[in-house]
Amino acid sequence: MRVAVVGAGVMGCATAWALRERGAEVTVHEQFGLDHDRGSSHGRTRIFRVAYPEQFWVRFAQEAYAGWQELDPSLLGLYGLIELVADPALTSARALDECGVPYRLLDRDEVRAHGAVLPDGWTALYVPDAGVVFADRARHALLEAARGRRRDEPTHRIDRRAGRGRRRRHRRLLDSRSRPGRAGDGDA
Repeated sequence: MRVAVVGAGVMGCATAWALRERGAEVTVHEQFGLDHDRGSSHGRTRIFRVAYPEQFWVRFAQEAYAGWQELDPSLLGLYGLIELVADPALTSARALDECGVPYRLLDRDEVRAHGAVLPDGWTALYVPDAGVVFADRARHALLEAARGRRRDEPTHRIDRRAGRGRRRRHRRLLDSRSRPGRAGDGDA
């Protein structure tokens, strides 16, 4: 199977890695450079959590956690997450219980010790296995895992939005077609 992934943010690079793990020939295209600041993955961190009110999302997050551990555990900074809700029925406790995820309820003083304020009548739920993904490093690690080494040769494509016949630069960051089994060894 040959697949083109458009966008080399965290999601695009993770998609490329997952597809390569499943034996697909993957090409990743990015309109800008890998470390540009025009997308939702730019910057140092993005939130990582397993606390969701629906069991499906908790299980999905557990799978993601296993994937981060497989790729590189240092890409996660697990500092914990405090969920503050106006009604105890709105916490993620039920779904976390169903999925076997440890958590605990915090009192006002424990919440304050974490630097937050618990409003009167609210509930605080703490999950230790949550924090951040180091997005800047994760993009590189995911792409490297998909291709084996960095390939960042500029190529061109016709962009009809840019006007008739005008070329717009983009980068082909992964092209695994030339040698199956070794991502990134082919000509990009």
